Amino acid sequence: IRGPLDAPYRKGDEWGDEEDTAWIWDQWIAQGFCNVLIAAQKTGKSTFFLSLVAELSKRTGSFLNFSLSEKNEIGFLLIGPDMSRKLWKDYGQKAGLLSRKDNGKFSWASSIEAVYTEETGIGLDRQGINKIVGHCKAIKEEGKHPFVICDSYSALMANSHPSLDENAANYTNPLRKLKQAISKEGATLLMIHHSSISGSKRDTATSASGHQNWGRVPDQILNLKWVTKGFFFNINADLTGLLLCEGRSFFLFLINQPGCK
Repeated sequence: IRGPLDAPYRKGDEWGDEEDTAWIWDQWIAQGFCNVLIAAQKTGKSTFFLSLVAELSKRTGSFLNFSLSEKNEIGFLLIGPDMSRKLWKDYGQKAGLLSRKDNGKFSWASSIEAVYTEETGIGLDRQGINKIVGHCKAIKEEGKHPFVICDSYSALMANSHPSLDENAANYTNPLRKLKQAISKEGATLLMIHHSSISGSKRDTATSASGHQNWGRVPDQILNLKWVTKGFFFNINADLTGLLLCEGRSFFLFLINQPGCK
């Protein structure tokens, strides 16, 4: 495209031949896009996304039988104001991303650019977004693809927009600003969100995601839910999960059964 990427098209400009969508995790997390993972609290979302980061860091080639990107080395920015430094240590060790050095101190894997915890107080105000963009630029300078993972949106909003109600029409504006800011760096975003809003008459995505405008900002929405044996049908064999999709929302169901690997 002639001119900056954020400029409008004008008559006579070249639109360019865009490449097909690349995937960080095939069919689930699109590279360079805003991906949102909706999950209720205590469904194992932290274990899930750190396991994904670990497999991408080791460049194993697949995760839950879906291919992982091997084209570009990835640099991760982990933002988790939902968890304290102690919890991050526990989860990081379990995922194999945090290990003890010869001097007895702990250190994150080289693929991790930075980790923001509950103690940092980062939010989605201008200062917080600028920090995130700065890390994306640093990752790019190392020749890696920036992958930003935030857990969770409600915690980030509590730090920067404590008076903004989840039902407000502008509740998702900070997400839109973050998306626009890091897209200029070509970064991938995985925003994890769980809502305090629930209701039996609302669909899964809406019940978990708060205001109805939420679905207008992300490029892709994933739903993570635990189910029990017989939720869909009677099964005799152990299953590790069920993958379903509806419209633009993808559902990942993890079945918690003895014997599952």
